[in-house]
Amino acid sequence: MIMLGWVASGLPSSAAEPPPTATVPAVSLRPTDRFARLQWDATHTGTAPWGHWGDQPGHYISWSNHSNRLVPVYTFGIGLEGVAGEQSPYRSEDRLRAIYGQLPQHTHNPAADYFDQTDVHALQVAAAAAGKRRIILMIFDGLDWTTTRTAAIALSGNVAYDSGRGTGLSFQDYAGAQTAFGFCCTSPANDGTKVDVDAQALENPGGDKTGGYDVSMGGATPWDPIAQATYLIGRDRYRPHAVCDSAASATAFCSGRKTYNDAINVDPAGGQVEPIARTLQKQGWAVGTVTSVPIPHATPACGYANNVSRDDYQDITRDMVGLRSVSHRGEPLP
Repeated sequence: MIMLGWVASGLPSSAAEPPPTATVPAVSLRPTDRFARLQWDATHTGTAPWGHWGDQPGHYISWSNHSNRLVPVYTFGIGLEGVAGEQSPYRSEDRLRAIYGQLPQHTHNPAADYFDQTDVHALQVAAAAAGKRRIILMIFDGLDWTTTRTAAIALSGNVAYDSGRGTGLSFQDYAGAQTAFGFCCTSPANDGTKVDVDAQALENPGGDKTGGYDVSMGGATPWDPIAQATYLIGRDRYRPHAVCDSAASATAFCSGRKTYNDAINVDPAGGQVEPIARTLQKQGWAVGTVTSVPIPHATPACGYANNVSRDDYQDITRDMVGLRSVSHRGEPLP
């Protein structure tokens, strides 16, 4: 899920080890919280009558990676009228060619309300042009419409909605500024690109599987019934659209360019692209990345760095802290 507009964290406490002669009482590891207990039981038994992850209802978790499900987007201080509905790029074959570098099969949809993840970058550009003083892109890795609704139900004890923006969580109900809700497609330009990290070059531009989104199989909204679950995880033989990873997704959000999986602000041909943080930094803005994971991980890295591979943690870190790297051998990033 994406929000445009804190996660507080604490250090774990530690207790002194008991004396060697002390008797440690037996402790039940099964949680007492109702929802934590449901998850604990499902994880340990491998099944759950109330839900599952993946395309196999009999298994609690048969898929724990990315999918091509439409992703919710909440904006505060700016609307979505410039990218959603009639302005959706998925209604135009020409705009799809510009985004994907080709016209993906079974992707053009004249009735699309959803937009593309590259449009999230366009919204940030529009916010800066409109004179907004602070631009925050908040990415909740793995939190989609269904899990948001589940959290709202758990918090309120009430099933308050089955479509749309929803209610029950603070960001759903906040009304202190102009706000809008929509959803975007996240499929990458392609998957299967091989790279030479030392040379920062692509060995097979275009990879072996192209992106795209078939609304008849994935749904027109995030809450639509799933017509073909294997399609959304890239396992359908008849519509093998590539499933986006964190690197290609965050590159689209930050740089406005759809690219191959594993790319950190690098386009499908291997050229570097500039994330909006660096563009605004040149204009005098103060910029930064706040993350709950190490800074060279794909999502935070796309806020500032360039690399043909998300796995080159050393050089991505050097980009993030302003040191020379394999991607910027002469002049380091500021």
